[in-house]
Amino acid sequence: MIYIDIRKVADEIIREAEARAKELQDEGKRERERILAEARKEMAARKEELNRSAERAIEQARVREAAKARMKSKEIMHRALMDAIESLYKSFYAGLEKDRDSTLGMLYELGKKDAGDIGTLYVAARDIEAAKKLFPVVKAAPIKGGVILESKDGSTTINLSMELIDEIIRSRTFGKVHAILFGKR
Repeated sequence: MIYIDIRKVADEIIREAEARAKELQDEGKRERERILAEARKEMAARKEELNRSAERAIEQARVREAAKARMKSKEIMHRALMDAIESLYKSFYAGLEKDRDSTLGMLYELGKKDAGDIGTLYVAARDIEAAKKLFPVVKAAPIKGGVILESKDGSTTINLSMELIDEIIRSRTFGKVHAILFGKR
């Protein structure tokens, strides 16, 4: 009888071990499912975070590119405005170029009022022959056009070169020209 009791005890231990093994397996499955569910939840949250981050990065890039485009557009518009104004000034000077002899004569007459006793008339090299009709002592000067009158004693110089005239005209008219053509600055 002892033998049977040991056998029953052994069978009981084995059943208990199998039951405990089954419980451990079930508990392991539940734990695995819990861990997987947490991992899925964490991955979903991370994915959402990455999506939001990517959307922010895309929006920032879009804003940056839009700003660049606006700046480029303003630059192009500014260049076009400046080209239009420059074209206006060039057309004005083209009118003066058409009748160089008359322009030289007019500038000479304006300058001799303030120069006193003129000693030398300076003009652009291409205008020397026309200037000799106005005054006998003519020398070439590194100017684009116009005249520079110098008194005999060298104490007075009247600069009516096209470079100076252009500078004066632009400084006095640019703002008004800009406003007339394109509205207020």
